[in-house]
Amino acid sequence: MGEVRRRQAGTGITTPEALLEASGRRGERARSTKAVERGASSEPRGGGADEAHDARSIALLLVLYTLQGVPMGLSGAVPLLLAGKTSYKAQSLFSLASLPFSLKLLWAPFVDAAYVPRFGKRKTWLVPTQLLIGVAMVRGRDRIESWMTGEPNVEALTAFFFALYFLCATPSTGGR
Repeated sequence: MGEVRRRQAGTGITTPEALLEASGRRGERARSTKAVERGASSEPRGGGADEAHDARSIALLLVLYTLQGVPMGLSGAVPLLLAGKTSYKAQSLFSLASLPFSLKLLWAPFVDAAYVPRFGKRKTWLVPTQLLIGVAMVRGRDRIESWMTGEPNVEALTAFFFALYFLCATPSTGGR
């Protein structure tokens, strides 16, 4: 800023508009001021194909992040289903299933560093983990039922939901 003022003082130019005119960039300030007033960014607008791709990507992320909450909601119902069937000690063991969300900072640097640039940081981890969550839930449906009937197998339930929570926590470790 001081350099500009010295040049202005030496040339007799006293306003920013006059400086732009003298440098051959006349009208640039007026264009940028009008763009700011309209709320437009200085970046060029993308075409329709880019906007359609962005809309598909956003829709995919919304669906996948919504589906990520399904196993977490199911695990919230497990203690209610265990009430009266097992001891409080066994029920407290199940609370360890949510531990991966507290410990995700341990593997976050790896998740942030390893990604496929063409696919993006978020989708590199989100899509595979969501597929694994879906496969685990479909394959585990019969086992969960057997673990809940009779004397509940809380250790197996905890291990199963721990794995689901691990998969749910992985894509939300950062990845900006």
